[in-house]
Amino acid sequence: MGARDTVMRLDMSRGDTVPVRPESTPERLKGGEGNFQKSWEYGAKQLGEAVLETTEVVKVVHQAYSGVDGAIAGAVSTLQQPLGMIDQAVSQLNRRG
Repeated sequence: MGARDTVMRLDMSRGDTVPVRPESTPERLKGGEGNFQKSWEYGAKQLGEAVLETTEVVKVVHQAYSGVDGAIAGAVSTLQQPLGMIDQAVSQLNRRG
């Protein structure tokens, strides 16, 4: 009997694996590996598509965030000089006051 002729199963009472001959495999399990493989492939394909979609969305959000971040940095930079002038004027008024 070759390695392909024996299926291993976990014997829960002993905590180890014991060989199970294919002829002792229940009829409802025979041929199920094809269905399992098709389901697994379908699920893997769906997961792959979801990962690609998520990656694209993350890229778009990152670009938008970078654009907003750059715009805020530019606005703050533009406002620094006028705000500095206002601070100086307030300081002068406080000294006089």
